Amino acid sequence: MQHNITIIRELKKKLILYITFLLITISCTVQTFAQPVPKPDFDAYFRTLYENAIQYNLVNDSIFQPTDRKSWVKLFLRRSDRFRVMFKENSQMIRHMEDYVSQDTSLIDTTIYYPISRTLHDIVSKQILDPFILEPFINKMLPDYEQRGGTDMYYIYNAIAELNYQYALSSDTAGLRIHTKYHKKIIAWKCDNPTIDYYKLKAISYIALLRNQLVQEGVISIDEFYANYDRAIKFNDSIPAEYRHDPVIRTNMAWANIRKDNIVHNYYLYYHPVGTNAKADSIYHDYIVKYEGRPVKALSRQIFTYLIIKMGLEPENANQYTLLADSLFNKTYQSKIDQMIAQRMIYPGDLVQYLYDLIYMVDTSTLPFETKHDLMCKYLECAKKVITIIIMNNSQMSYSAVRPLEKFTTYKRLMKYLTTGERIRNLYQLSVTTSVTTFAHSRLVGELSRVILKGVITHHPELLIGTLDIKSEKEAIARAAELDNFIVHAANYHDLGKNSMIGLINNDFARLTEHGYRIIQQHPELGLKYLEIDSTLARYHDITLGHHKWHDGTRGYPKSFDNTKSPIYFLIDIVTLSDCLEAATDRLGRNYSKTKVYDTLIQEFEKGAGTHYNAELVDLIKEHPDVYSKMKYIVEKAWINNYYDIYKNFFVEKK
Repeated sequence: MQHNITIIRELKKKLILYITFLLITISCTVQTFAQPVPKPDFDAYFRTLYENAIQYNLVNDSIFQPTDRKSWVKLFLRRSDRFRVMFKENSQMIRHMEDYVSQDTSLIDTTIYYPISRTLHDIVSKQILDPFILEPFINKMLPDYEQRGGTDMYYIYNAIAELNYQYALSSDTAGLRIHTKYHKKIIAWKCDNPTIDYYKLKAISYIALLRNQLVQEGVISIDEFYANYDRAIKFNDSIPAEYRHDPVIRTNMAWANIRKDNIVHNYYLYYHPVGTNAKADSIYHDYIVKYEGRPVKALSRQIFTYLIIKMGLEPENANQYTLLADSLFNKTYQSKIDQMIAQRMIYPGDLVQYLYDLIYMVDTSTLPFETKHDLMCKYLECAKKVITIIIMNNSQMSYSAVRPLEKFTTYKRLMKYLTTGERIRNLYQLSVTTSVTTFAHSRLVGELSRVILKGVITHHPELLIGTLDIKSEKEAIARAAELDNFIVHAANYHDLGKNSMIGLINNDFARLTEHGYRIIQQHPELGLKYLEIDSTLARYHDITLGHHKWHDGTRGYPKSFDNTKSPIYFLIDIVTLSDCLEAATDRLGRNYSKTKVYDTLIQEFEKGAGTHYNAELVDLIKEHPDVYSKMKYIVEKAWINNYYDIYKNFFVEKK
């Protein structure tokens, strides 16, 4: 008997090996005789993608227009339908281009390399398209670009660095290393073209912005950083005289001076205050000599840097320099912001940086607290206005447009002068401005969580024993209002981390790449920094961190967090289930997936009960008609009221 079992096992192994070999042979044969992928019209595809991005932004802007509820609802539904069509069209074009460059190199027409490299440059510089959509092209074509050489190589290296910029900003070491690796390649690139020399300076300035993270993670040494800085300072001096009359070179030289001032500016503000580093002090001394004695009539990046360094050198005059900067800002910009932005007299991003500097100066001064509070509130409102205009000016996909608003929401030098109410209102405005669909989703998750929690208190209050130190069913019922307040706010804050990756979250435009999805998986952890703005938000830590974990803790992310050990484990389960339910039935904000029917979805939840979802909560929804029907009403009917309330409260009132 045992001998027969052994023979059967051996036969099974041979059969598996034979089938595997047969499948591989068939696969190779199919590939051998497969027809080559038709060459896409890359120029036309890229142009269409760009035009669709512009249209996407314009359609998004339309929801800001004041109108009555009925008209607005129709507008929003048309917006959703338009985005679904656009999403499908873009996905087909991107897939066609990906399939073409993924075939054997001998089947690829090398004339496509130039338009792709130029498009990469446009995507990076204009920040209209999500840069991740071209990542597959880069990975496939990078070896050929490196073999061919030429100035196009800069665009490829720069694009790779930019693709990993969001990783770098999220403190992801792998992305940080890739980002720096390719900027260092640009810096080391031997080329006689002075235009490329300017791009080298640009790469140096990027490294300067991330200097603290780079050194801390061991990506770059202090000596290497200083060497790059010295190279940047000498940039214009290294350009031969015969090139200096070229309009492009002259423009780059002007920008080079600005970038060099930016590097000095970032040295002081973020790394080396006056008197803490001999090398930095030498740089500051040269800077002061350069600008000392010049009349200070209007603000500029150079004047701000000059005044901040002077504050460090003369702390007894800090208030004087702060009020001078505020006075110049009021005179030059405060009363003219709308006009100046409309006429493009100044890039709005410069105004954002000026406001950072003003906040820094006010905080480090010794002005009375009341004066500081009033100034901080003024700068904050000005910042919101400027950034909102940037976002509404065809820049919803621009990470650089949203990043400043994110910073103003968490900037500790600013937050300490605001009340709890001001901080939280600011947080809500951030979420609405960056992605109204994500904010609406969070509010709907709150409503669904409220219904589930009420059902638990009504039908099974014993399930809450141990949560928030509840010791009995009677106490759970008595604390119903407190629990309701907690679960609604926790749900409202659960997706805050998506504000740090807005170019990926506003994904109505095209499908996510694998790289982009990996970044999105960081949003629970990134959400924690927003909770740090006020001590009252610390209680929502575990729900923000754990809402993508399975009930049994075996799957989901982040892996480092064990939701089963949380003191509010049961409440995490409520928000997780509500989050999945709302996402699956969403008909406006998720063009990458098909909307599911509520009744069918509940049946799917039954299959995941005990593993993905809390089985007791699934049973509660299924067995109690009051809970089941209220949740169904929210996802099928009430969702549009939620969207309109957001529009009315945050957009109409602002106007």
